[in-house]
Amino acid sequence: MAHLPSAPQNTVVARHFEPLQTVLCIADFLGIRAILDDGSQMIGMSAAVWRRLGAPARSDHKLSVEAANKSVNTTEGVLPNFKVTIGGLDLYLQVQIVEDAAYDILLGRPFFTLTSAKVSHLPSGGTTITLTCPNTGAVVTLPTQPRCKHDPIIDLRIKEG
Repeated sequence: MAHLPSAPQNTVVARHFEPLQTVLCIADFLGIRAILDDGSQMIGMSAAVWRRLGAPARSDHKLSVEAANKSVNTTEGVLPNFKVTIGGLDLYLQVQIVEDAAYDILLGRPFFTLTSAKVSHLPSGGTTITLTCPNTGAVVTLPTQPRCKHDPIIDLRIKEG
């Protein structure tokens, strides 16, 4: 059997795995944990969440998307200038609708560039993100939360009775 390398004594090494991080995103009447992924070229929303919101989409603006495993899928369309609120900032995003997505909302590079996002990763695994509103100049820093496979979507409408 081959000898596997070991790190020198008292050396800090990377973990094998770090969970994806999320922020709370208010989209219309839903509170959704959105995944932060600055390696993605787009902002995406699962078709199931889109249907629940009932928001109109431009089906003539589809995008071919290549995944990490080289599979290519076409989005269902785009939600143009879709308003979300994150950390009290109102942001207007171009959101691609993705059938059978493994997420509810994915905040990719267009989100990071829009907000001039600065992410701080800590040795403990914790993360904070600092966002700047491009319209008001307001700056907020938020702690992120590790992604849970089944993060609940919260209906924020007030129920009577």
